Amino acid sequence: MKGKGLKIYEAATRVIDLLWAGILWILLCLPVITAGASCCAFYYTVVKCIRHERGRTTKSFFSSFASNFKQATACHLCILLYVALGIANAFTLGQMRGSSEPSAAVAIIFAIPALFLLPWLFPLISRIALRFGQIWKTALYMSIRHIGQTIVCILLAVLTASTAFLVPYLLPILPGPVCIIISFLIEPGLKELTDIIDDTNDDKWYNE
Repeated sequence: MKGKGLKIYEAATRVIDLLWAGILWILLCLPVITAGASCCAFYYTVVKCIRHERGRTTKSFFSSFASNFKQATACHLCILLYVALGIANAFTLGQMRGSSEPSAAVAIIFAIPALFLLPWLFPLISRIALRFGQIWKTALYMSIRHIGQTIVCILLAVLTASTAFLVPYLLPILPGPVCIIISFLIEPGLKELTDIIDDTNDDKWYNE
């Protein structure tokens, strides 16, 4: 009975940690400019602390947030500028056609590249030390090489966002489980990549 009770306690603790990591992610995405670093920290914490049971959730989250802040924020700002450009072009084309509504086709065309990069971009930053340009090239390469997983991740993100919009009280609950699912989809690709290019990390907890 003691062994069973301990397993239940450990499982409950992991669930609570997963929900807490999701709440930290939401809170640190609210300032908008910190959303990129928050995504890095969220993925890193879920994989390391929840899946591999290494380290403490809060400490790992803020450690990853701080160490990846500059690069993640730079990438995030590039995405925001790209999205803003897409929206501006969509509205401009809509007005040229005599409509006050943005052009849906232009919006979709601009959204697709960003959507394909996002499942890999911030997890890569959280895991591997690469230069700014290399991060984008590697994220693009991984999104194409693992196109099936990329599409599933995009669909999961869209479904999650739609569900949270329709049922707002689910917002604190959904991010953690969804991140776990996404990690199972992309971790094989990330581990394959780190085996090739990550020679400086002595603590390869992700191979456990």
